[in-house]
Amino acid sequence: MKILLVDDEETIRRALFFALQKKGHQLTESAQPITALEILKNERFGLIILDYRMSLLSGLDVAQLLRWRKNRTPIIILSSHVIPQIEAVRRSRSIYQIISKDDSISEIIRKIEKTISKSSNLTKGGIYA
Repeated sequence: MKILLVDDEETIRRALFFALQKKGHQLTESAQPITALEILKNERFGLIILDYRMSLLSGLDVAQLLRWRKNRTPIIILSSHVIPQIEAVRRSRSIYQIISKDDSISEIIRKIEKTISKSSNLTKGGIYA
């Protein structure tokens, strides 16, 4: 699957990048949400993974902008702190899942893979936009 991974924390971003790539996914990464929005103007992805807290725009802000643009690509939010405010807006922004960064990398990958395999809207290498 073609995945866009957006996280300003390089250690987490690189670990997820390599782990997902090892699972056979094609990844594009960005450390900045503004750069990610530019990438999304020209490319389509089967899944978008966004960090909750980033500079300038949060993952929820990016998700809202994508929905305003009529982009229906499934989104997963990564957060160090899963707080009620995030969960409260998850459904309104059509966010598939919130995953805690406190989990191990292998557990985060397991949850991402589970989301991919369970969703009928995601197809291997496909585009849902």
